[in-house]
Amino acid sequence: MQLDLFFLPNFALNNLTPYFMKLKKVLFGLCLVIFLSGEAKCEESSSNGQRTTLTQEKSNKNRPGLPSKVYVECIYDEGYLSFSFPGGIVAYTVRVYDDTDEWYGYVCVDEPMVQVPLFTGVYSVECIANDGRVFKGTITF
Repeated sequence: MQLDLFFLPNFALNNLTPYFMKLKKVLFGLCLVIFLSGEAKCEESSSNGQRTTLTQEKSNKNRPGLPSKVYVECIYDEGYLSFSFPGGIVAYTVRVYDDTDEWYGYVCVDEPMVQVPLFTGVYSVECIANDGRVFKGTITF
């Protein structure tokens, strides 16, 4: 006598299908709630300010090469600019400018944030590091 092994599981699954469908919906809803609550926490903890990446200016513009792996993160939030300091850099002279306005400041590892005037529009940001490297980018205020 040969026992059909596929008959028993199919029979059992056919009777439990409505419960599995309900369980699948509940699990999907639970996963969705967990995912959305994680997204809300990330949004609460992140800055509302503008973020930009300042890239290193090449010393020889006629010679092509790989882009630099060293960059500076610049964040503007409520009248303050803050900067990241990649390895070996301890201070920047900061210049924020456009066609009509220009502002200079100084930041260091101990005080990476500086208060700036209330700008509006798109401005260029230039950071000259203590070792002479120049980082440039644009930011919208």
